[in-house]
Amino acid sequence: MTSTLSADRPQTDPSQDLFGYAPFAQTLTKALCNYRTSDSLVLGLYGDWGSGKSTILKFICHNLKEVPKDERPIVIEFNPWWFSGQENLARAFLGQLQTILPQKNENFKNLAVLLGNLAEGIGIAIDAAGGTWWGKQVGTFIKKFFNRPTKDIPVIKKEICDILLQTGKHIIIMVDDIDRLEAEEIRQLFTVIKALADFPNVIYLLSFDYTVVVKAIEKYSGMPGQEYLEKIVQVPFTVPHIDRTMIRSSLCTHLNEILKETPDDLFDHGRWNSIFYNGIENIFTVPRDIVRFCNALSVTYPAVCGEVNAADFIAIESIRVFIPNLYRYIWENQDDFISSPFGEKISDHELEEMKQIIPKHLQDSMENVLKVLFPYAYGQSLFFSDSQRMMYISAPSIFNNYFQFTPSPKIISNHEMIQWIDKIEDADEFGAVLLHAREKDLQNVGLYLDKLSIYAKKDIEKNDIHVVINVLLNIGDNIIEPFNNIYGLFVVDNYTIIIDIIYTLIHRLNENERLYVIEYAIKSGNAIAVQCRLLMKFEYEIDNRNKSLITKDELSKLKQLWLTKVDECTSSNSLIYHQNMIRILNGWRKWTVDNSKIKIWCDKVTEKDDGMLEFISKFISKMATSSGRSEAIISYIDIKWMEPYIDVSDFEKRVLALKEQDKIPSKYEEAATLFLQGVKLRREGKSPEDIL
Repeated sequence: MTSTLSADRPQTDPSQDLFGYAPFAQTLTKALCNYRTSDSLVLGLYGDWGSGKSTILKFICHNLKEVPKDERPIVIEFNPWWFSGQENLARAFLGQLQTILPQKNENFKNLAVLLGNLAEGIGIAIDAAGGTWWGKQVGTFIKKFFNRPTKDIPVIKKEICDILLQTGKHIIIMVDDIDRLEAEEIRQLFTVIKALADFPNVIYLLSFDYTVVVKAIEKYSGMPGQEYLEKIVQVPFTVPHIDRTMIRSSLCTHLNEILKETPDDLFDHGRWNSIFYNGIENIFTVPRDIVRFCNALSVTYPAVCGEVNAADFIAIESIRVFIPNLYRYIWENQDDFISSPFGEKISDHELEEMKQIIPKHLQDSMENVLKVLFPYAYGQSLFFSDSQRMMYISAPSIFNNYFQFTPSPKIISNHEMIQWIDKIEDADEFGAVLLHAREKDLQNVGLYLDKLSIYAKKDIEKNDIHVVINVLLNIGDNIIEPFNNIYGLFVVDNYTIIIDIIYTLIHRLNENERLYVIEYAIKSGNAIAVQCRLLMKFEYEIDNRNKSLITKDELSKLKQLWLTKVDECTSSNSLIYHQNMIRILNGWRKWTVDNSKIKIWCDKVTEKDDGMLEFISKFISKMATSSGRSEAIISYIDIKWMEPYIDVSDFEKRVLALKEQDKIPSKYEEAATLFLQGVKLRREGKSPEDIL
């Protein structure tokens, strides 16, 4: 199989048969070839829409081409649906006979004239039977087309019969897709066939949905459709029932071709079995369902391959193609379906409403599928991290990929992630990806970190864990938010994500490896703010008697190592320009045995006015607030955070003096103003939180 994308057309080669039609087609072929009499014959091939009737006809045509030429009947294939429209339908049917037959045998050259002469008489007969405009037009059109006078019908038919008998060639006229016509056109076509059905050596093989044709005949003839067909169709056949195993096998064959580029970790066989055998298998009942679905999937899946879970995508695409109302409901109510620790089960009332969207015969099956796809919606549990890592449709950051057929710009694609992980052996290259993302903005860095937090649980090789920890404890301070970042209630910042990643990776190490890896990363790294945060996390766990990844003695050793790093930083006076100076000062004050060193350093770096203003600026905080529909960003300085490090009154005097002399540089004007406001609030016994 080289391609699964095709129009809604039948198979033509019995050797490619997927549904067991070939033996049935071979039986019919033999029956046609063994029909030796010259009597006309009309066979009917009955089957539901999409059940494979057209494929069987194509297989018969293929088989007949294998018959020796001198024994091979003449085959005329006619699809009236292509010419739907009253006059075009007549032209196509009668015109096909007069065009093809003379090409097949020289003795048939005079048939075109005879058929034209016969057509007018047939038109009159049809008009008398049904009183239709179409009946009048057939004769008139054919007469004008061939420009021949009309003869008596018996005379014309005898001449045609003589020619057909003389050649001794059987003519098989295959008429397909009759059930696609309008009801009136179905009746008209059968009227013409009935009028021409008694020609010798002519065999009609008519393919249609029996129920559709019966209803059409009854609607426009006023007589029982079944009895009408019995007078025309002499030998009826029914398309053989297709075993469910064959349907399943065909679908799997097509899916294997479409999904061949899917990463192994994005196809869970257990999940697929739950989705398929308990649910979507029941959607596929006839071969055309498979063709229709796989045509759609072959277009939509390549665009998201590697960015969605294959089993989930097949499931939601099945719903999109066959139950579009349910698909629309899920998309429009995604908050009810995505996995969330804060989510709630869909109410019984809502579930009942959704159930009514689904056809009754599929309701139980679809409920089984939806429970697998959206466990939170049904009150079932699923590890949130697993839904993200496996790219399940219920993962919030992945959900839209399933409906937009492209990875969301708000996530890092799996392809990008794989490329990044491939660089992990080179720490500089691996870290450069984050630094390059930082050039755009911190939010872009957060997309990478968020994805890395998922991979850290299982997908980063154990031998590479130390590389990731080294990188984050080296460049981490360059990719985290400054102390004055805007915070909201549900904000998860890069600072927090980095610590979670490191902690997850450390947890995967053996106890004997942990201290060595952390110690080396702190000693060789420059991200002292991130290092401080990690040590505080360890300390919190030990103080609260939680299970810590390191011992108390190991933590003490790491603290001393970190304090040495701080000493190096303060000696060069680079600390005052660190965007997270406050966080580092807090750790320094908490763990040092000599607080006087901190005071000495603070006095030294703030001795000059520019140093003082730079120091003050590091304490600016921002808060996002909202009132009604309006939102605002409020900046402030909480003086209580400065008091352990400086003489606030002295700073106030110096700032006021600079302000009076108009000597405050523009880049520090906001810091000076907020500092003075903060001092005033502190003196009044208030805090910025009181005002906000």
